[in-house]
Amino acid sequence: MTTQEIKRLAAILREELKQELDELMSAKQAAEYLGISPAALRKRCSDGRCPHHKKGGCLYFSRRELNAYYLSD
Repeated sequence: MTTQEIKRLAAILREELKQELDELMSAKQAAEYLGISPAALRKRCSDGRCPHHKKGGCLYFSRRELNAYYLSD
């Protein structure tokens, strides 16, 4: 492979990895991202209407899961 081909392949891989990366958010960050209050977000979680993860009494949210859930309608 030439240096130019390696650089092109590296650029392609960087873009693909960027799309695969996910951001984990706190409840406050997720509420801000969704444009709702933290209380409204907690209510949606307790009703089972919002994808979330709970560990040690704290709620965590995946940006990818939130996008998939809210954009699927």
